Amino acid sequence: MPNRKRYREKLESIVDRHPLIFGAYEKGGKDFDEMPPVYRAGEYYTDNWECVWYNIQEGLEGQVVAHPSADRKVLEIYQPPDFMARTERKERDWDKTKRIMKNAGRKVF
Repeated sequence: MPNRKRYREKLESIVDRHPLIFGAYEKGGKDFDEMPPVYRAGEYYTDNWECVWYNIQEGLEGQVVAHPSADRKVLEIYQPPDFMARTERKERDWDKTKRIMKNAGRKVF
C-alpha cells in the first residue's frame, strides 16, 4: 500500500497545520485515491513530448518505454512541444503561475 494511503490522515493533518508551506487546504477536500495517469499502475501514458510511459507500481512515477526518437529518421520531422504553451504533461497555466508567484511575494512581470 502506498504511503499516501497508509498515512493519509496524518499527512493531511500536517498539510492543514502549515498553510504557509502548503497553501490553503480544507480537510477532505482532496481525493487521495485519484492520481495522474503517469502514477497509475498498469497504465500507459503519452506525454507532450510523445514519450510513452508505463507504470508497474501505483504512486510512483512510471518509466519511459517508447519515445519518438526510436527511429532516427523521425528526428528530421519531429516537432517538440511549445514550452510556452505546455509543460511536460499538461497545458501551461500562466495565470496560476502568476498567482503562485504573487502569493509568494515575488515580482510578477
